[in-house]
Amino acid sequence: LASNMRGRRPPPVKKQFADKVISFSSQFSSGDHSARQMLGKPAVFPRNGSEPRAWSAIPRENHGCETARLGFCTPVTPQKVVVYQTFNPGSLVAIRGALIAPGRQAEWRLLWSGARTNTDPNRPAADAFAPPLLPAAAESPVNAIEIELDTTGWGDEFWSEIDAVQLVGTPADVHTTSSEAAAAPRPYLTRQLWETERVFNDRLRFVEATFGAAPTDPDEGMRQAALSMVWANEKLLGCRYPAAVEAQVGRKASAPATGMAVTGELRAQAACG
Repeated sequence: LASNMRGRRPPPVKKQFADKVISFSSQFSSGDHSARQMLGKPAVFPRNGSEPRAWSAIPRENHGCETARLGFCTPVTPQKVVVYQTFNPGSLVAIRGALIAPGRQAEWRLLWSGARTNTDPNRPAADAFAPPLLPAAAESPVNAIEIELDTTGWGDEFWSEIDAVQLVGTPADVHTTSSEAAAAPRPYLTRQLWETERVFNDRLRFVEATFGAAPTDPDEGMRQAALSMVWANEKLLGCRYPAAVEAQVGRKASAPATGMAVTGELRAQAACG
């Protein structure tokens, strides 16, 4: 028995950075300071200061928080989540996780929550924040992370920026059978002839993460399917739509983008490498 115990290897630990943006509540623009700038390895850290290669949310009227949901290549049982804060660290107040896969209903679970700390005059200028996760975090695998920022008091003189998010854990064996996928109650959300499987799965993840459980109203089902195409067209083709439509898929741009926007795309492509 002792020799068998000595011969066992601990499960491998997977360290990965986000490779896709699922949704966000706001962003400074569709290029610089956009949510896509959080993809891949840190581009700013350990430096600090306001940088176009980090996400900057824009506080919405009558809202005290802003959120972003990021996807990762490999589902893992989470051991650690590292949030790279590179401008006014400390606005982060919650981290949630979910497993998003075809045929499965995404359930967002709280992994950590804490008080805002960037009112502390002794706070670091930039940090790689990795708070202790709740014990319940180890109960089920995740491949998506939501971060929540407290934006109370943000304005032209004070805001926070996030450079990257890393998910650390042991790879989980997650299977989705064809019957599970077929049983998904979203008859209007189907793969189009021109779509690759990955693009369709990304669109499905967006709908599940943004709207939650499948609707019973057919009209709402068609609306969500249509908005998923809006989201995909914006993401893949750079299409633009009326502001009221873009708001429904989490797009909010208030400043023009520059050539720096390509950085986020390149970091996304490298994240799974």
